[in-house]
Amino acid sequence: SGPLEEEAVIDRLAELGLKEAFWQLAASRYSYTEPNPSLLRFAMSLFATAIFRDDTEDMPSKWAPYKLSRVSNASVLLDNMKNSVLYQAAFDTMSREIADALEVKEVLPTMAVDKVLAISDVEEADRIIIDWMIERELAEDISAALAGKRIQEICDIRRRMHFGQKYRNEYDALDAGYKLLLASYFEPSEDFPVLVASYWTYDFENDRAYRRFIVALDRMDDAGPFSALQERLESIYQTEYLEKIMYAWNQSIANHGLGTFFPLQRNFYRDKVKPMKSKVAVIISDAFRYEAAMDLVGRMHRNENLEVHVEAMMTSLPSVTEVGMASLLPHDEMTMQEDYTVLLDGKPCASTPQREKILQAANPHSRAISYADLRGHMSSKELKALTAGLEVLYIYHNAVDITGEGGPTEDKVFEGVETAVNEVYDMIDKLSRSGNVYFFIVTADHGFSYTRRAVPPSDKLEKEVREPGTYTGRRFMLADADYSREGVYAIPLGDSLGCEDKRFIMLPKGASVFKAGGGMNYVHGGASPQEMIVPCFSVHAKRGIIETRKTGLILVSNINKITNLMVHLDFLQEEAVSDTVKPLDARIHFEADDGELISNEVIHVADSTTVDPKERMFRLRFDIKRKAYNQDKKYYLRVIDSKRNAVVLERQVMIDLPFTDDYGF
Repeated sequence: SGPLEEEAVIDRLAELGLKEAFWQLAASRYSYTEPNPSLLRFAMSLFATAIFRDDTEDMPSKWAPYKLSRVSNASVLLDNMKNSVLYQAAFDTMSREIADALEVKEVLPTMAVDKVLAISDVEEADRIIIDWMIERELAEDISAALAGKRIQEICDIRRRMHFGQKYRNEYDALDAGYKLLLASYFEPSEDFPVLVASYWTYDFENDRAYRRFIVALDRMDDAGPFSALQERLESIYQTEYLEKIMYAWNQSIANHGLGTFFPLQRNFYRDKVKPMKSKVAVIISDAFRYEAAMDLVGRMHRNENLEVHVEAMMTSLPSVTEVGMASLLPHDEMTMQEDYTVLLDGKPCASTPQREKILQAANPHSRAISYADLRGHMSSKELKALTAGLEVLYIYHNAVDITGEGGPTEDKVFEGVETAVNEVYDMIDKLSRSGNVYFFIVTADHGFSYTRRAVPPSDKLEKEVREPGTYTGRRFMLADADYSREGVYAIPLGDSLGCEDKRFIMLPKGASVFKAGGGMNYVHGGASPQEMIVPCFSVHAKRGIIETRKTGLILVSNINKITNLMVHLDFLQEEAVSDTVKPLDARIHFEADDGELISNEVIHVADSTTVDPKERMFRLRFDIKRKAYNQDKKYYLRVIDSKRNAVVLERQVMIDLPFTDDYGF
């Protein structure tokens, strides 16, 4: 403990009479010899050698005095420290101290960046690579690569390295940022059915990438280096994607109306709930837009006991809570009063008790409950009592809208999204395990549009119409007459609600907002895929536990004999990760039959979901210790399941390394 310069450990060894033995061991095992050895210079030698393990000839001249001939032993020692739960913290402390002593911040930037890609011993390598990727994304260079690897692959590689968790937010932001760069080439279809289908199939990924970029940015300790990139990506997202898709969406509605080619939210109960033959829980999460719900789908796919079928619906206009919540209930006619409250067949439906009455009129074995109330009945006994005798259970959840509409919390709306994903998932898990509910439908009343950058004055539309009876929201305006103008169009309100209402709803043709109360960054109510396309996911929770297995690893390389201190091996992840095939957290190394590690230990998580075997292949590097090997001993390559501490793959190897004993030349 303590700074290496203080040599407290050496002093303790001296007290025990082991100081000379320690330095003899450093000389024989790592080739560290100096007239006046020091712990700091020994550590500096280990790090300098390990950093340039691939080619010590590239080592800068100022580090030449620290070059060790036993490169593999130095690499093995540091790699095993990094991978050890016991020594990781000590390694991090030592790494920072040695980085200062070696003046790493001055030395590494003089190297070619692709040479830095493999370095994991000092944090400066991560900073250099991150800065390089920021620069490439600022230049909108989507073909940028290091050592043949594109930005997304680099992010994945670095996240798996030692300091990857510390810089995870930076890598997540760059990964999402790269996806946003592709939005520069976005061109929406002019055909409304194609536009709708392409959004819920793949265009939603742009909104998800933007959300993930902002979330990663907010979680950084220092987002300063990303400020210019944030401005660039905000511009791309808003100008090249959001404005284009919203304009195409609204132009189609203005020219052809809403149409009925896509499942409509107002038919939800008739088409989805009423036909159910088993007890069903309908989870309605306020403002849980489609792209956000796809994160929930990804999580459910990893649960072997859940089957999910992905669908989507289109809301009515205006895309607000009052209309969306009403649309999801059983009804023949939806109408809007002069005060803009919504009635279903003449009955109010704004509160949970009012909604329950409407549900029970359609099916007496129904109940409506808020998530807050459900959370208070989460014991198994209470859940069974709550759901006993029910056929339909509506659960009203609110994590996104309450955050986005919360004024000071508007900028935390994406955190609300993550809360929604976790809470809805936990609801399904708990109800299926303890509440005797095995069928679920997850949906939302409406979506939302959100951008972090301040809305420019040019995108704020004047109300202009101030007549009595006119209502203006941030993304729509309701009035008795058609007040269309440049950039604003109107459709009959009755066409949207499916009634005879003769009033008009005015909508911006792009991403503009009307000047109204509340925040301007988190908005809904208007016409856009982000606001109108909502999830409609059917989930089946299987009874009992489905047997699962972990994927395996297959050694592709043919290795019977080790003749080199550096070994590269190709592996194949045996199966793609799926509902029933789980990832394998593996520790891979070479060891003797008495348990002595003779190589670095590589940590690898086999979690690929691709079905193409070629994309599940990967290569790992091992540094073999330079030492005398006993031909009477047996040596093995071993792959260990970290969670079970069990060997899942073993291959015996011979070691034939001439001149590796302590006296060889």
